[in-house]
Amino acid sequence: MQKLIISLIALFMMLFQEKHSAKLPDISSNMKLNWKSPIGCASFRTNVVMDGDNLFIGSNGNHFRDYYPVDEKSGVYSLNRTNGNIRSRIGNGDFGDLDVNGILIYKNKLYFGNDNEEFLCTTKEGNIQWIIPTSADVEHEPTLINNKGKFEIVYATELGEIRAVDPENGNTIWEYYTDDFNGWKPGKNRITAK
Repeated sequence: MQKLIISLIALFMMLFQEKHSAKLPDISSNMKLNWKSPIGCASFRTNVVMDGDNLFIGSNGNHFRDYYPVDEKSGVYSLNRTNGNIRSRIGNGDFGDLDVNGILIYKNKLYFGNDNEEFLCTTKEGNIQWIIPTSADVEHEPTLINNKGKFEIVYATELGEIRAVDPENGNTIWEYYTDDFNGWKPGKNRITAK
């Protein structure tokens, strides 16, 4: 029942957007393009984080569904916000679906999940501080919460795992699984879960 309601809401939102988006003016004739940068695909879930003269943005690479074991454009990009030059690409491994949508910056570190079922903490230069496995893709910007004076980073997966982790080391503070969750959990064999 819950999935049916969510599907109906999504359909309503899509129809509403189509009906009302035609009324929006085309800004290309009124706005000057300052720069473009070839970072690959982004989605409606992608956020852009400004930090000094850097912009950090996640990329889904060359396509949203990775049919190949390698995509040379996915990950997190650090861009010069003045001219769009790519400074670095972060969180991009050699193998896997490393698409990134949402990014959080906290205490000079980047926090993000990917479609390779991982949640990462890196420096702004791209040095990995820690990686933890997740039950499924993380498709959103992580959330920083203050829980009685202790800061926690919360993320959710597509399968219904919600987890709060310590920003310093990635250790789990608390976790929640939806009633219909049927994915991998810590302590179980990841290969058989997949």
